[in-house]
Amino acid sequence: MHTERVKTFDLRRLERRARLYRKRYDSSSNDLGRIRDIRLYSGLTTMGLFVVSVFFKGYGFEWVALFVGLPSWLFLVRRTRLRQQAVLRLQRILAFSERQILKRKGEYKAPESYGAISFEKLFSESEVTKMHLENRLDFDMLAVDFEFFRRGGVFDILSEVTSRRGRLALVCHFLKSLTGQSTLSTDVRFFLKNANEGFSFWLRIWAWLGELPRNVKFEKKAPVRHENAMLVGVWIFWLVAVAAIFFYEQSLPVQGAAIGLFWLANLLALFAVGSRFSAAVSLESQFRRWKRFTLKTAEDRSVLQKYGLLEDLTDKSSINLFSKLQLQVAVLSIEGHPLVYLLLNLILPWSLTAGTLLNHIISQLEKRLPTWQKELDRLEIFLSAYFAFARGGARLPESVQDAELLMIDFYHPALPDDKRVSNSFDSQGVVVLITGSNMSGKSTFLKTLLINQLLSQAGFGVYAKKWTSPDCRIMSSLRIQDDLGDGLSYFYAEVKRLVAIKNSLSLVPSKRHFVAVDEIFRGTNNKERLEGAKKVILDWLEANGFFFVSSHDLQLAELENESKGVINYHFAESYSKGRMEFDFSLKRGPSPSTNALEIMKSEGLF
Repeated sequence: MHTERVKTFDLRRLERRARLYRKRYDSSSNDLGRIRDIRLYSGLTTMGLFVVSVFFKGYGFEWVALFVGLPSWLFLVRRTRLRQQAVLRLQRILAFSERQILKRKGEYKAPESYGAISFEKLFSESEVTKMHLENRLDFDMLAVDFEFFRRGGVFDILSEVTSRRGRLALVCHFLKSLTGQSTLSTDVRFFLKNANEGFSFWLRIWAWLGELPRNVKFEKKAPVRHENAMLVGVWIFWLVAVAAIFFYEQSLPVQGAAIGLFWLANLLALFAVGSRFSAAVSLESQFRRWKRFTLKTAEDRSVLQKYGLLEDLTDKSSINLFSKLQLQVAVLSIEGHPLVYLLLNLILPWSLTAGTLLNHIISQLEKRLPTWQKELDRLEIFLSAYFAFARGGARLPESVQDAELLMIDFYHPALPDDKRVSNSFDSQGVVVLITGSNMSGKSTFLKTLLINQLLSQAGFGVYAKKWTSPDCRIMSSLRIQDDLGDGLSYFYAEVKRLVAIKNSLSLVPSKRHFVAVDEIFRGTNNKERLEGAKKVILDWLEANGFFFVSSHDLQLAELENESKGVINYHFAESYSKGRMEFDFSLKRGPSPSTNALEIMKSEGLF
């Protein structure tokens, strides 16, 4: 069993932390209110002193206002801004803490605005997604069969991303994990096994990350041809003008001609290039927060590097690049002062040079931004895995490639505490046939298996006392939907899904598969359903993987006696005082009973 170094919290400790953050938030909010009041009084007093100094001259009221009142007011303005940032950060942390409590109880429901994740929106709007999303089938299995993205579902419980881009990155990570080929999963496992810096450390990183604008936009302008050549030409004209001033002191026509040529060349170049100031200010305002985030996280660079996090973003060259951007924007800010702008550009090719240097800086930012975004995506995934594990309930799985399945006391993470039922299972066969009554828990059991196996392969904690399994290609056929647009009936859609599973088994025979099928061939008649199911199951006995099949056909249970590798389990109901009850516990052997007629009768159908 892995040694778990991440400190986990029970519900009582999570609630105690939430109360602590509530007190800090209330205290900071009150401080902010007091500072705003003092700032208002300071501003009114300063203004009053200036007004009084007009009527009572010679008493020094204006000097008190200028050197005491105004600096005090500016200090309070700065203090207010900093306190506002602190209050907003504490507000996010408080919301985070309260969210952890609900997730720990299994009662969390994401806001409606968070919305379901659609394949079309995911695929069309993210280049990152286009690189990772292999086909529609994987997404359908995750979204429909696993019910992964429903409101209050597993994704809502696991996700602690702070941006839409991070959300897409986490979705892509789970999609890649379906195949058992996500290289990031190993890094996430290593992180969870070794991250011992403490909950507060990673919460601080998460809070800083939430202040970062991830959707950076570069204003696209048509490139100016030969811009560098124009800059060199203007500087040559400037050198000629300087030389004329110093070496032709007695010849005003020569000096005038040289200076005029320089002004003309500079003016034409400025018209050709255009103003970059407004776009530069917008870009600098975005990267100012990037620089703030980088400076804060750079202090913990040695810790982050242990886990391969933010290696390029916290490098000194990145911080220097942000500083250069700020400097060039400051240099170009003279465009806001027409007289200064005119004088400087009459003396030097000021704006043209600053604009060209700014272009080089922006091109470097555009080149390095994708790397930084990938590092932040990686950080968002790591933080989601960490907080999901730290809030308690999850355990580190054992991923052993040649291992058989061993699952002890595993449960569905999206179910509330009062509805959670743990089950245990160890593989004694290739095909596990699950029979049972209606509403007894067969479908939920299959979803629970699939979700925990996916979490294991994604490097996340699993919701089990112990979980040992190899990385597999996960496939499923649980909630097949017909498609009127494509003319697919329910049965035909199910056949196509099973064909996809068969093709995957034959395409990569060396890769173990983890397959779950709910109520196989439910869309056809009894005779053909039984015959078809038997043939599919017998084919799977020769395949490399673990197969879980649920069915109401009790005759399928006879396969355990006919073929080695098939093993029966079931769920059953019980009756107490004439009422049907379910314990949702997995039991060995075929189902001994049915309940369809009893349900029809109890609901008054006949």
